[in-house]
Amino acid sequence: MLHRLAPDLRAFLVQTAVLDRLSPALCDAVLDRRGSGAVLRSLAESENLFVVVHDDDPESLRYHRLFADLLLADLRADRPELEPVLRRRAAGWLDAHGDPDAAVTQALAAGDPALAATIAYR
Repeated sequence: MLHRLAPDLRAFLVQTAVLDRLSPALCDAVLDRRGSGAVLRSLAESENLFVVVHDDDPESLRYHRLFADLLLADLRADRPELEPVLRRRAAGWLDAHGDPDAAVTQALAAGDPALAATIAYR
């Protein structure tokens, strides 16, 4: 299924699967690019069953858990070295934007207990 998607969209989906919640700014930070808002709007408007809009924030999405697991498996199979990089970026952004709990979770998932401790003990 993923291989039928346009390469740019597939890369976006796979690389943002490390996130529990998708917002334009967070996706831009994790992907080290701009323009995630347009991709997220397109996903939200597509009425795709794999993408769910949060009721409390229409600018924020999440992937259906099974779809996220599929995307993560694809990332780990094709580019395992990229997951820790993406998660460290997520941890940095989440910490800077007032969500230290999620930042610590991302740092630990990246295999970086030193970063998690730094965030936790600020």
